[in-house]
Amino acid sequence: MKNYSSALIASVSVVAMLVSVPVLSQELEEVIVTAEKRSENLQRVSLAVTAFTQERLSRIGANNVERLDALTPGLEWGQFGMSTKVSIRGQSTASSEANTDGSVALFIDGIYLGRGQQMWSAITDVERVEVLRGPQGTLFGRNSSGGSINIISRKPSREKEFGFEVTAGNYSHISTSGHFNFPLSDNLAARVSFMTEDHGGYLKNTFETDEDQMDEDMWYVRGALRYDEGPLLVDFNVDHYDQGGNGNAFSGAKFFDQLTPEVNTWADLVFAFADPTFTFPNPPTPSNNTTDWEIAANRSYRDTKSTNTTLTISYDFANMTLKSISGYSDFSQEAGGETDFHTAFLADCRLLTDATIFSQELQLKSNNADKLEWLVGLYYLDEEIDEQFRFEAPQGLVGLLSFLFGVPGDWSGTQDLSNRFGTATAKSTAIFGQATYSVTDQVRLTFGARYTEDDKTYVSRDVTRGDTRGNVDAAETFNETTWKVGIDYLIDDSKMIFATISTGFKSGGFNRFTPPAPPGLQYDQVFQPETIENYEIGFKGDMLDGTLRANVALYYNEIKDFQSYAFDDTIPTSITANAASAKTKGVELELTYLPSEPVQLTLIGTYLDAYYVDYATFSNGAINIDASGNDRELSPKWKFTIAASYDFDLGSAGTLTPYVQSTFKDHYFVTAANEPLFGIDRQDSYTQTDIKLIWNSLDRHWRGELFVQNIEDNFVKTGAFLATGGYWITYGPEPTLYGVKLSYKY
Repeated sequence: MKNYSSALIASVSVVAMLVSVPVLSQELEEVIVTAEKRSENLQRVSLAVTAFTQERLSRIGANNVERLDALTPGLEWGQFGMSTKVSIRGQSTASSEANTDGSVALFIDGIYLGRGQQMWSAITDVERVEVLRGPQGTLFGRNSSGGSINIISRKPSREKEFGFEVTAGNYSHISTSGHFNFPLSDNLAARVSFMTEDHGGYLKNTFETDEDQMDEDMWYVRGALRYDEGPLLVDFNVDHYDQGGNGNAFSGAKFFDQLTPEVNTWADLVFAFADPTFTFPNPPTPSNNTTDWEIAANRSYRDTKSTNTTLTISYDFANMTLKSISGYSDFSQEAGGETDFHTAFLADCRLLTDATIFSQELQLKSNNADKLEWLVGLYYLDEEIDEQFRFEAPQGLVGLLSFLFGVPGDWSGTQDLSNRFGTATAKSTAIFGQATYSVTDQVRLTFGARYTEDDKTYVSRDVTRGDTRGNVDAAETFNETTWKVGIDYLIDDSKMIFATISTGFKSGGFNRFTPPAPPGLQYDQVFQPETIENYEIGFKGDMLDGTLRANVALYYNEIKDFQSYAFDDTIPTSITANAASAKTKGVELELTYLPSEPVQLTLIGTYLDAYYVDYATFSNGAINIDASGNDRELSPKWKFTIAASYDFDLGSAGTLTPYVQSTFKDHYFVTAANEPLFGIDRQDSYTQTDIKLIWNSLDRHWRGELFVQNIEDNFVKTGAFLATGGYWITYGPEPTLYGVKLSYKY
């Protein structure tokens, strides 16, 4: 209580100081967003939206979603090793495998990307990134019960453009990015963008020095064409993303026993399964989890490839616009590594995923409307995901030699503890519409609705099992009507208040194994859709002659059949179970202030109370517990970020800008267990501070930067995987980083 109370007092003091500074002539810029599928001023959208322009992304060093966490209220970055677990207002992903979907939807140029791993997608050369907070059940619809992240790439123009940036830093960090834009004719233009990133592992492997984890070896390229002739506008984009390196193991960085965190009973259990001659050591194998940013373990690896193609065609008629968005995504990943957290070769997991997604959306919307703005649409998605999960251990003498003498295990001397093949398909169709009517010049009413129908199948076979629990052949149709009603009131030309009631829907899915017979843990083979009702009021205003911008949102959510992560120790495997109900309430503040021409100050504040109302049958991998009343995952009660910059005028030499950003996060949990004995799944409160010194030439063509990130060198829990008798904890996202950037553009 003391920590976040002190942070609140400090934040209020900063705000009081800001509003007392004399105001000069500088004004905040207008930000145009497409959060409701038409171009609007951010300050006139009756929706909680945080928008990042490319300039702002460059300033905070964001080349993927992770760096948006500090400056977006309610957004929390989490991960399970290779996979992401992004949360908005407490709504997060239970699993990232083929049998389920996420609660936060990712859209790139209007195309839905459904795999959690695709949240790693590169962000470079974009018009903006929009984070829509709260359920987006009408216009975006599919699996966005928490919100959506929309990345809008920069389109080709008729001007010649060129830009290039290079970054060098510790951990042998080298990254580059750039773009080329060139007209091909009066109506046709092309643009090429790219990004590369390469650095050594943040998690030092003291056992195998060339196998440090949390490294990066990535490249990305995008090509775009735009044809623009009068009412006809055609955009065609193709991008490819390739990521290799060691990554961050299969499911986590470190293992903690639930009853004795100092020992590695998981390794002993796996070894006993692999070799019947093995006897448990007394004392048990010690853990190597005590040192931050270090681990002693065997290999980790990943190979990720993603190719996305988008074709967008729009035609303006006299009073309406017809728009078609066609998308195709081809995603593949092989990720794995040792999962015994021991230097002996005891257990190796790998997950191979191949996903293809085709989507087609048609929109018809009004333009040049006087009183009534409307949009109607049709949506279709066809998704197929094939995956193989393989869990291997040494066999017999090979395993014994590995354990006793450190002799590396051999693939010819292994046995499968699990070898599961699964295919998930989804065919989703939806019809949607939304209309806004101006009752007066100050009052607008909004109504929207969407009907979604998901036809899903899931077929899975675990070829290592002697029983039928690994054989799943299921099909189900999930449908839901979601809606939104809202009212907004324009106080004057620069201030508005709004109120909305909206609902969201996250489709159901299938568990990978059939449930055990009683008295074992009971859960459903088919878990049901998650639904949410959101009640929200907000204020958006530009004040003090356009130098102070304050956006505030207050909300209350009721979630039914919340899809929560749990564990079935009899397989063992993770499961998705419907918690009976959960609730969320919170307040979000975004404040930007220009007290004088060279100064910019930002305050981001969040209060979040997200908890399970009724979750009486949660399994933490060892016992069943009553998690009712527990905090939901990745839900710190308080989060504050304060950022400040000052532009020093260097005359003909340009400007020099110090930039400081500091974030406070209250404690949170990474599982629903809220483990009370040792706090294994609890992340204590912490601060993270970044400092930058930015130089811009007078003509703004050249830019240089010195930076230090995460000065405190926090070793933060970002996710967890419940396991037999323990927790696999993922840490990150990065230690203290420092370096230099140089860029040029014209």
